[in-house]
Amino acid sequence: MSATWVNWSGQQRCTPARLECPADETELIDVVRRAAADGLVVRPVGSGHSFGALCVTDGVQVDLSRLDQLLSVDPVTGVARAQAGMTLHDLSNALHRQGLALESLGDIDKQTLAGALATATHGTGAKFGNISSQLVGGRLVTADGSVRELADDPDLLRAARVSLGSLGVLSEVSLQTVPAFRLHKREAPARLRDVLDGLDELVAAHDHVEFYAVPWSRKALVFMSRRTDEAADPPSALRTWFTDDLLANRALELLQRTGRRLPRAHPVIGRVTGAAMSGSTRLDDSHRVFVAERRVLFTESEWALPRAAAREALEAVISLVER
Repeated sequence: MSATWVNWSGQQRCTPARLECPADETELIDVVRRAAADGLVVRPVGSGHSFGALCVTDGVQVDLSRLDQLLSVDPVTGVARAQAGMTLHDLSNALHRQGLALESLGDIDKQTLAGALATATHGTGAKFGNISSQLVGGRLVTADGSVRELADDPDLLRAARVSLGSLGVLSEVSLQTVPAFRLHKREAPARLRDVLDGLDELVAAHDHVEFYAVPWSRKALVFMSRRTDEAADPPSALRTWFTDDLLANRALELLQRTGRRLPRAHPVIGRVTGAAMSGSTRLDDSHRVFVAERRVLFTESEWALPRAAAREALEAVISLVER
């Protein structure tokens, strides 16, 4: 089967010779072996949240979305075994029903497990690793169609944690989970200068910290979360609609479309955005607080830098944007 594939942001696309959607590991093995026999490159694809050309190919693209089941949970160790095409969203909900959670999540949970692992999808917090650090095992279909059990080979397990799909195609993964917990999250606008001046103290004082810096405003919106056993206090449906739908998506999309059509309006948009930012709090189960609904398309580039370089790097990027 062949069709045009487009990633989530719409900026990467390709028409592979074959687009395969195996329903189980046996079908996946057959897909890989046929591709090898035909001399075609194999690229696995998850939810398309890779912003680069990672999944682009004119060979065989393997869509893992039908491999989407939680297979088992060890009640003693907390290790969960799931098919590689299961999304973080579905896995988090399934684990929550068993009183478990992933240690950390990013603010998007549409990625498949295999995709999140292969691309080092991460959350925040100085004490917590990215999702790939939770990988303790799995099954890998290699280029000749053979299957390797990751737990049997420590070096292969380490390499598979962030493989970019280069070692083969994962069919199953085993992740270390933790007991379910809740997060108390506080959002607050602040002067960007103050955030950067106190960044070390800010990170030390909270389990999870992130912030958005807004060009032309010299302001930032800071997100600070702490883990807690307090009872959940989820927001009302009206408040969720207002903050998550109206403000975070519809209003943001309107501003972006305005800026694209009227580039000279960007400085005003930045100052208005900075002035309009307000504070809020949320107390709920971790997977509901970590994740935000992102319906406005964007393209991003991620860089890992020493925290000591944060000010210099961020100010240089903002200066570039403003110029």
